[in-house]
Amino acid sequence: MLVNTSNCGDIYVDRGVNFDNQEEVAASFTAGDEYEFDIGWFSRVIMEGSFDQGLSAQEYRLVP
Repeated sequence: MLVNTSNCGDIYVDRGVNFDNQEEVAASFTAGDEYEFDIGWFSRVIMEGSFDQGLSAQEYRLVP
């Protein structure tokens, strides 16, 4: 699932996302709310600064 952010570009969320629940996971995001993403090691280290390639999030949560 692809999440487009205003400050980090595209973030791919795939852990726990499958064909059967992809719409439910997508519906859990609300435009305008702030979320925190745990970015995977490969995205942080190897792809550092390559926001045009997309980052891979291990997990995400709504910021209270």
